Amino acid sequence: MTKEDIAAFHRRFVTIATLRQETGRSSNALRMQLKKEKIERFAPDGGDFGSLWLRTAALQIL
Repeated sequence: MTKEDIAAFHRRFVTIATLRQETGRSSNALRMQLKKEKIERFAPDGGDFGSLWLRTAALQIL
């Protein structure tokens, strides 16, 4: 993967680690807020990509 590929990924998606770095909030607090606000993990067609969220959805509630 190129640096450009990685940057494009981070423009579209976030992980708990990314959110922690960007917000300074704890991992647990971020997980709880995402769950409370019912922000679903990225899972097109039911696929499991782990703890990955669309950036636009996650940032709306933070």
